[in-house]
Amino acid sequence: MPVRAALFCLWTLIAFSGLTAQNKPGVVEFSLAVEKVGAASLPALHSFASAQWDGKWILIGGRTDGLHPREPFASFPHAHNNATAHLVDPKSWRVWSRKIEGLPDTLLAQLQSSNMQSLQEGDKLYLVGGYAGSGAGFDHRTFPYLTEVNLPKLAACLQKKDLPFDGIFRQRRDERMAVCGGQLAELDGAYYLVGGHRFDGAYNPTGPDHGPGFEQRYTDEVRRFSLAVDRKGNPLIVDYTAWQDTQELHRRDFNLVPQRFPDGKTALTAFSGVFRYGRNLPWSNLVDIRPEGYAPVPNSFQFLNHYHCPRLPVYNPRSGSMHTVFFGGIARYFVSPDKDRLLHDTLVPFVKTIGKMTRLKDGSMAESAIWPELPDFLGTAAHFFPAGPYFDENGILMLDRLPDTATVTVGYLYGGIVAQQPNVFWLEPADMSRAESAVYAVRLSRSTARADELVLTPNFITGLVLRNDKEANILQFDFLQPDEGFVLIQLLDKNGLVVQAYDGTQIEGYYTFDFDMTGLPSAKYTLRIFVNGQEASQSFQW
Repeated sequence: MPVRAALFCLWTLIAFSGLTAQNKPGVVEFSLAVEKVGAASLPALHSFASAQWDGKWILIGGRTDGLHPREPFASFPHAHNNATAHLVDPKSWRVWSRKIEGLPDTLLAQLQSSNMQSLQEGDKLYLVGGYAGSGAGFDHRTFPYLTEVNLPKLAACLQKKDLPFDGIFRQRRDERMAVCGGQLAELDGAYYLVGGHRFDGAYNPTGPDHGPGFEQRYTDEVRRFSLAVDRKGNPLIVDYTAWQDTQELHRRDFNLVPQRFPDGKTALTAFSGVFRYGRNLPWSNLVDIRPEGYAPVPNSFQFLNHYHCPRLPVYNPRSGSMHTVFFGGIARYFVSPDKDRLLHDTLVPFVKTIGKMTRLKDGSMAESAIWPELPDFLGTAAHFFPAGPYFDENGILMLDRLPDTATVTVGYLYGGIVAQQPNVFWLEPADMSRAESAVYAVRLSRSTARADELVLTPNFITGLVLRNDKEANILQFDFLQPDEGFVLIQLLDKNGLVVQAYDGTQIEGYYTFDFDMTGLPSAKYTLRIFVNGQEASQSFQW
C-alpha cells in the first residue's frame, strides 16, 4: 500500500557522478540475471501475504488494482480487495483459487486487506494487521488482529473446493497488532513487529484537515513478543515489550532482511523506508535489530530501492561479505541510462533498479547497481519466492552452496505494482499502473565473468563535483551531505581569505550550489565545505 505523505513536494532532478566498475574487493562476488518465464493464468496481485507449502505458493489478501488514486472517494475501493486465496504450483504454473467465505466478519475483513505483516513458521503463517475498506459495514481502517493460518489445511481446501474453511484460521484481537506497512520477523524464538503505521479512514493526499479526515500514527517501535496458545487454541501474545525511537524507527514500507553479521551471528537489518517528518522523502540510513536491541548502522547511506520490494540476501562464507539484493520498487535515486551518473528525483518515482547493499567483513557498507535493470517499472509490493537447496534456516542464500560454474534459478519475483512511467501518482488516468501477474526467474552464478555492476562510491569527499561556467561567471558544484545538520561552505582565494560563503541547516542528500564569480580575477581558488564535523576541500583554477 504505497500511501504517500500528505504534503506535496515540487519536482526536482539532479545528477552527480561517483560510479565505478567493480573496483572494491568483496563487492562483486556473483553474477545475477532476471528473466521472464512463461507462467500462465496467475492472478494479478500486490501488497499480499504469502507462504510456501509442499513446493507451492500460497497467496492471501492484497489488492488487484494498481497504485491507489489520489482522490479519497476512489482510493482503495472495496471492489479491488483480494478476497480470494490462491495456490500456485511453480513447476506447472497451475493455479487453484477459491473465495474465502463463511467465516466470522473479523476474519473476512483481515484476510482481504493489504500490507499485512506476515511470517511463515513451519506449517503456520502468521498475519498481523493490514488495511482495507469494505462494503460490509466498516470504513477503511487498520485491523487489530493476529491470525494464525494452518497451511496444510488451507492448501487442501484450495485443491478440494468441497472442504470447508473450518479450523484453518485462528485469530486474536489485540490493539498492539493494528499495524500495516511494517515487517514481522523471528529471532531465537521471539517475534519482532518492526515499524509500520496505523492508518484509519479514507486516504487523502491533502492531509487530514482537508476533505475526508483520517488518523495516521507511525508505531516508531520494535514490538517484541512471544506466542502461546490459549484454552481455545487461539494464538496468545506473551512476554511483550516495545523499543521506541521516534527517529530511527519512524519508517514504514521498508525492507527488513535477515543478515549474517561480521561476528557470525544472524539478526535483522531495516533498510531505508518512508517517510521523513514533514517531507515526501525516504530515509537513507539502515538500522540493525538484534535480540539485545537495535542500533543505526554507522555511516550507512542507501541510495537505491527505498520502498518495499523483493529482496534476496546472499552470504559468502569465504569472504565474509553479506549482500542484500533489491529488485525495483520506488526510490529517490537511480542510475542514468548511460550508467555514468546517479539521478535524483524528489517525487520518489518507480524504478527499474536492481540494487545491492554489501556489508563487508570489516563492517563497512558498499552499494552497487546490477545491470541490466528490470524490463519495466516493477517490484513495488511484490514478493520473492526462494527456490532450490541454497538457503539456510534464516532464508539467507549461502553462496558456497551454488555449483562452481553453472547458473541456477534461486527464486522467482511475482506480483507487485507495475507502472507505465516513473511518476504516475499525480497523473490521469488512474490506469497508469496495475497489479502484476507476470513471474520473473532470478538466476545466479558464482562466476563473476558476466557480472555487470556499478559500484557507487559517492561520499562526502569524492562526491564534491565542480563545474566552471566562465561565460556565465558561475561556479557550480555538487556535494553529498551525509546527515542532517549544519553546513558551512566557503570559497577561499589564493591567500586563504573568504570571498564567498553560505551557511544553513539541511537534511541529508545531494545538493547543487552556485557561486557568482563576477568580478573575481582569474586565479587559484579553494572550495571548502564543513558538515557535522567533517571537512572536504578542492582547489581549482578559475
